[in-house]
Amino acid sequence: MRIMFESFARRLLGIRYRRVFRETAVCALLFWALRSTGYRIQIASEILYIMSIFCAACVMWRTVSSTGNAGHLDGLLMMPFHRQKLVFACVGACGIYTFFAAVMPLAAVLAAVTAQRPAEWALSCLCAGNGIGMAAAVWLYRRHKALMMCWEGLLTMVVLFLEADYLCWLLAGNLMMVFLLLAGADAYELRPYAEKGKALRKGSGKYAVFRYFVRYLTAHKNYLANTGMLAAVAVILPQFFREMDRQFVLPVGFAILSLNTPLGILLSCDPSLEQAVRSLPGQIRGFFAPYGVFVFLCNGALDLIFLGSLEICGNRLVPADYIMAIFFSALGAVGTVFMECFFPIRGWKTENDLWRHPRKYLVPAALLLAAGIVGEII
Repeated sequence: MRIMFESFARRLLGIRYRRVFRETAVCALLFWALRSTGYRIQIASEILYIMSIFCAACVMWRTVSSTGNAGHLDGLLMMPFHRQKLVFACVGACGIYTFFAAVMPLAAVLAAVTAQRPAEWALSCLCAGNGIGMAAAVWLYRRHKALMMCWEGLLTMVVLFLEADYLCWLLAGNLMMVFLLLAGADAYELRPYAEKGKALRKGSGKYAVFRYFVRYLTAHKNYLANTGMLAAVAVILPQFFREMDRQFVLPVGFAILSLNTPLGILLSCDPSLEQAVRSLPGQIRGFFAPYGVFVFLCNGALDLIFLGSLEICGNRLVPADYIMAIFFSALGAVGTVFMECFFPIRGWKTENDLWRHPRKYLVPAALLLAAGIVGEII
């Protein structure tokens, strides 16, 4: 089991677990930077527990179901292996990676700006452990999807309404149930199911890039959900900007809404697609120009939702506001396509590395600088 665990851990955590030390140093620096600001907020303990569960579960799910993990499993499944040892080796390595890549940064941020009791932090760690274990169990038993979803929904309701004294024992019992489910799981279920064959569609002989973008979003439900969450952010964002001057609200809001990660890593997340695009003659006109138009339309739709929410909140809009939305949508689209064309992200291990890569913040950061300039001009 040790050899199998090290094979997974080396891919996720690096040689000699270098990533563990790097993530710990980053979290310590993040905690110190936020703590020194003196900014404090109050968070209910139930919200802290729910955040811990869902953050750990989402990252664990994305890690254990990643294509890189599936490719590594292909080699291990061709050799003689012990069923339980392979399951626990894979889940253990992915769980440790999730703890250092998602749970620890979240805990560092919250610990820096909140004042929770030690007992609440201990219970939060227990919730994160449940989220990691339940995500692995749901993945392994995804044939029984409805039952697994009911289990997750029931745990969420219990965390919200049960007292802390009883919640501790219930979470410990839930972890024991997760352990038993993992012990009885089939190691072959770690591998994603092969997609069922679909009828081939006759092409038109021309580029169908926009059709590909639509299929890309519909095929990746979590990417589509991320865009939907940004639309929800666009609706509630004016509530947080009530005390700000209007001349800064619009450009800052447009800059925040440009942080659409799935659209910004379309080539980076699919090396085979990038290789095919690089071999195209006239790739700028044939792929990157339609790509920019597609990102512009998505950014524009989010900005229009933001403007509509502002008007509902009682802010009167003028034609210049819509011109500013078009300007920031175009600027964000050009920046996104430029980064994907000339500086794609390579060398990542899991899809979570792509979503956490610092490069995705460059375009929103540039737009925030532009927002400051525009605010001063206005």
